[in-house]
Amino acid sequence: MLATTPSPASSLWQPTCRCLPAPAVRPRPQANGRGAKLRGSAAAGPAEGATASCPFAAASAALQGWQQGAAQQQEEGDGAMQTPGPSPFSLQSLMDVSLIFTEGLHEAMLRFSARYGPVSRFANPSALNGAAGWVFLNSPGDIAHVCAANPKNYAERFLPDIYKFVTHEKGLLGSGGDYNRRHRRLCGPPFRSGELLRKFGEVVVDRVSRVADTFVSQPGPFATNVAVQTQRLTLDVVGLTAFSHDFGECQAIARDVGGRAQPSESDQDRLLWAVNAFGQVLGEVFITPMPLLRLMDAVGLRQLRTLREAVGVMRSSMLGVIAERRQHLAAAAGSDGAGAAGGAAEAEAADLLDMLLQATDDNGVPMTDEELWEDVHDVMGAGHETTATTAAAAIYAISAHPEVEARLVQELESVLGGRPATYDDVQSGRLPYLEAVIKEVLRLYPAIPIFPRQAAEADTLPSGHRILKGDVVFMSTYALHRSPDVWEEPLRFDPDRFLGERGAALHRFQWLPFGSGPRMCLGAAFAQMSVSLMVATLLQRCRFTPLHPTTQLIPAAYDITLNFDRTNGLRMEVAPR
Repeated sequence: MLATTPSPASSLWQPTCRCLPAPAVRPRPQANGRGAKLRGSAAAGPAEGATASCPFAAASAALQGWQQGAAQQQEEGDGAMQTPGPSPFSLQSLMDVSLIFTEGLHEAMLRFSARYGPVSRFANPSALNGAAGWVFLNSPGDIAHVCAANPKNYAERFLPDIYKFVTHEKGLLGSGGDYNRRHRRLCGPPFRSGELLRKFGEVVVDRVSRVADTFVSQPGPFATNVAVQTQRLTLDVVGLTAFSHDFGECQAIARDVGGRAQPSESDQDRLLWAVNAFGQVLGEVFITPMPLLRLMDAVGLRQLRTLREAVGVMRSSMLGVIAERRQHLAAAAGSDGAGAAGGAAEAEAADLLDMLLQATDDNGVPMTDEELWEDVHDVMGAGHETTATTAAAAIYAISAHPEVEARLVQELESVLGGRPATYDDVQSGRLPYLEAVIKEVLRLYPAIPIFPRQAAEADTLPSGHRILKGDVVFMSTYALHRSPDVWEEPLRFDPDRFLGERGAALHRFQWLPFGSGPRMCLGAAFAQMSVSLMVATLLQRCRFTPLHPTTQLIPAAYDITLNFDRTNGLRMEVAPR
């Protein structure tokens, strides 16, 4: 089970053998959003005479000394600071790495930051997944260096072998190099164009208004899993905006809320199952090396069977959409000469799928169905899940804080006067408290908890720590957003931290819910707009009351994205406002 609240250092962090040397604690920069200052600390060592009486401690101390000596020899020559971290093969290293499996990498990084400081390095003597070492960053200044000051050195996203296994190094998420850069150029424009975002905003408001109609038309208050309903809603939104295809999920919401069909009976929920199962399995086998993945597949282990089934469901659905669109474009092109060409050009600008279908390489060769499938699958999966879970978290967090809800509803009433919110309302800043609330939701519950990069060459961070060629540099939105060194009262839901002087004082790289740099989320603007419009439209007409869980802080979890599996969703009572 994945933990989501920071825990203080406890006995878990201490060696069970009292003779073992604790890792040296280095002076560490304290990142506070306005700069860094050094926090002094003392180095802890073994008890006097311990190594003489304990062979294990002696070996551990020797190994630690070898590692530190080698590091100093390599790093002190260019003036770089030695990067703290556990000795390879030590008990502390084993305990630290075990946290990744028991608590999740996002929570482990928060603990590493508390123990070693905002920069730590773990050796990778087995060269797992091809990394020279693992570096964990949790300070705005160093993250700014990686993502903005020297992005060319960190242009490649680190991809665990499971991505290569599933995608065959195709698509937006599973590819790298020139292939990835080309496909990002093709997929990016629809999610950056103000004109298209305005059009997409109209689709969002139309669909969420249908859901609100369903909610307020019920004979009385009713209970529902809001996390499931936002997934359905968002799948329709992504389908219509990216592919001009209606998955029919809003009708599934009406049937579910009205008690006319069980979720398992509908084809729509089969697709929803596949999207969720895909992310869950990837999370379970995230760092499994390729030889073991192939062995697991050969013997038919559950995770790989589930993964293949989920991919099959999504592939069948999206290949059908692609084939239908190809037929439509071919018919338009064959209807008449010049008019058909104009019609095709107009259709090309309508959505992402048309752009991809019309795209060719330098030799004029169009994309294959396999390439199209991988790209549209990534857009559907990543865009759908991240937006849906953020919308659900926002509805819950607002409802769990009555003072926030009252202030937000008052702003919506005074600015909108009962009309639906629009893209221009969100974009122009006419709803500042709504914007602050959504930012605070994204701070506490970032949809993507980790964004790793691989160093092409050796580098030195602003903090003075050394990055070696081939190191994988992990940055965590979750750990950064919940660090007490970066945020005041990080677990408190406080939208005002983004307003006025407090908001102006924030470091540019202190709040990074969509990552940063060359591999930043393509749909960031679309996702933030969509969540804002969903929340505004639903809160204008509906009141939500948490039923399970009922805590102010959501017990959220992560596979590769945010989920609410720990509480089996977010069950809430819904009533007209």
